[in-house]
Amino acid sequence: MQWPNSKHNSKPSRAVDAMAFPLDWFDYQRSAHFAGYVLGIAQSMSIKLRWGGDWDRDGEMKDHKFIDYPHFEIIDD
Repeated sequence: MQWPNSKHNSKPSRAVDAMAFPLDWFDYQRSAHFAGYVLGIAQSMSIKLRWGGDWDRDGEMKDHKFIDYPHFEIIDD
């Protein structure tokens, strides 16, 4: 979604962008590893997240036209 309707802009915020340090916006493999860690911790806490590298949450990263590896959002389904 575009500004101002993004989940980043709701109160409380429903989305965050986060990456492992040091930042390398083009290290996609590292981004995927970091996402796995974040998603695993969230799952262990019964929090449902959607990641910008796998929008439909099917485990396949190559089936999306728009990729946003730093993006994580809470889903309510």
